[in-house]
Amino acid sequence: MNGHAAQAGDVLRVTDGGDWETGSAFDNTPISLQGSFATHFEVDLYGGSSPPADGITLTIQSSGVTALGTYGGSLGYAGVAPSLAVELDTYYNTGVDPDANHVAILENGVMDDLAPADPPFNLYGAGPVDVWVDYDASALVLTVFVGDHGAAQPTSPLISFPVNLVSLVGFSGYLGFTGATGSDSSVQDIVNWEASATRGCIVQRLGNGDPAHVVVLAEGLNSSLDPGAYLPLEIPSYCSSAGPNGTRAFAGPTNSPLNEILSDYDDPGSAYPNRSTVLLTDALAQQGAVLLPFSYQGARLEGGPADPGSATFSVKAYKSADPGAGTSYRYSATLETELASIHSVWPESQIMIVAHSEGGLVAEQWWVYDAEGHWVTAHRPNDHDGVTSVTTLDSPINGLSDPTWILKIAASRMGVTDTLIADWNNRWNDWQADDKQIGRLEGKTQVRLTTIGTAWDLVYALGDYFGGPRVPPLSNHSHVGGDGADGLVSQLVFDPSHPAGCASVGASKFCQPLTPPSGTSDCNAPARVMKPGTTSIDLSTHGYVKNCGETVNYLSCLISRNDCAIPSNSDPYAPYGDRNPYLQIIVLLA
Repeated sequence: MNGHAAQAGDVLRVTDGGDWETGSAFDNTPISLQGSFATHFEVDLYGGSSPPADGITLTIQSSGVTALGTYGGSLGYAGVAPSLAVELDTYYNTGVDPDANHVAILENGVMDDLAPADPPFNLYGAGPVDVWVDYDASALVLTVFVGDHGAAQPTSPLISFPVNLVSLVGFSGYLGFTGATGSDSSVQDIVNWEASATRGCIVQRLGNGDPAHVVVLAEGLNSSLDPGAYLPLEIPSYCSSAGPNGTRAFAGPTNSPLNEILSDYDDPGSAYPNRSTVLLTDALAQQGAVLLPFSYQGARLEGGPADPGSATFSVKAYKSADPGAGTSYRYSATLETELASIHSVWPESQIMIVAHSEGGLVAEQWWVYDAEGHWVTAHRPNDHDGVTSVTTLDSPINGLSDPTWILKIAASRMGVTDTLIADWNNRWNDWQADDKQIGRLEGKTQVRLTTIGTAWDLVYALGDYFGGPRVPPLSNHSHVGGDGADGLVSQLVFDPSHPAGCASVGASKFCQPLTPPSGTSDCNAPARVMKPGTTSIDLSTHGYVKNCGETVNYLSCLISRNDCAIPSNSDPYAPYGDRNPYLQIIVLLA
């Protein structure tokens, strides 16, 4: 609140009835002007002098929350720019106003009435008046409705004004009120106020043109991307739409690496308990995010910060064998190069990394190096490349249990090298030291790390079963393949110092996940692991986590907040009782 504006009980008092007052108050959180918004308020103009003066405005402006114009007929608005205002004027200023009881539109702090109209009742002295202001970002029209207190919103607007608020004010603006008095006066109260902004799937941009949120998506083994180059901010929406035969169509250029990564995160054919009704990528796009793919062969955003909209994102192709051809240590440097390029062009954007499977291990290693200051150079200060969070989904954070013949059979189909298998094995053997390091580093960085795992993800659970776990299980369910055979010990970060005895093996003991950063998804693998009518193992459970309800809700929250609850399935074993989901595999392979 600025000037004479103050809280008076339950109301916002813009002026208190004294002469030569000016006041303003704005919400601290700007709203996007790329989407539509609607606001309704009740204003009570009374007391003061006779005649009363001068009136108030509802203002949307991008100069800041301390914006305040001059007194008298300026209504506390004159000089506030860039801006648009809806004025409720109760004083006749010769040569400017049509009369002493009108509503009009003002622009850029200039007191020239645009589209003035008289309401069918007095604005002053009749008790609270209801005002509705709606902005349609598609039609580029602002409409104003006024009504007697307690009456329904009129069916026809008093004013319908064509305007492009992005062009006039900017990509976002602060919404609030101004008011003033002169040698005549009145008390001017905002009795009630509510506003809502519809983000939809429109990319949200900051005042300097940078996108507010960027999400870098990474995939794992057996994934691939075609080459391509495109302008991310020329794509108005990253939400999908209905495609043929139950598929989803995406907004990127045809056959682009963007559409490939979005499709990888789709898994439209999967049906499983707790699957979100909204795709993860759609949920992030609904928050106004720009979505970009990570490439194991490199990707860059190029352009100048002075013109964020002209930036070009270029992606080098990578083949399905590439993710398995190197380790997370090598590819974390590739990710750093991509992130640094984004941050150099869009320095105000907040970046979130969401990475699945081996891509999550790359992202986690980037996080470790970042927290240690490994990436800091003379040209890269310790600003984390604008990254605010890293979330891994079903990733081998602690390696894999005894990755020998079972994984080598699967690895031969995905181009996994012996070097990567050795890396997984080393991580498994060194899990206590690695997890302790993550626990220490969490207190040294502002970048939030979250590791989300899925119980019975067969990529990890099979290794647990056949290789033999080397740590206690997440809980003391030991009826399936021995302790720890759920695969979660690979996917989460644990607390080796927990008094339950994580460092000692035993069916009666359990390992305590370190929360944060660890959580479990609510989409567990089904008990039936064989594809019906075949003799092959169904590994599709490895993709469930992407669109689990808890995963989607958590990441939708995390994109703009830092107090989001870690996903936690209270009993990941509950759907299975005492059944052994590995029985069919044992019989097959024996």
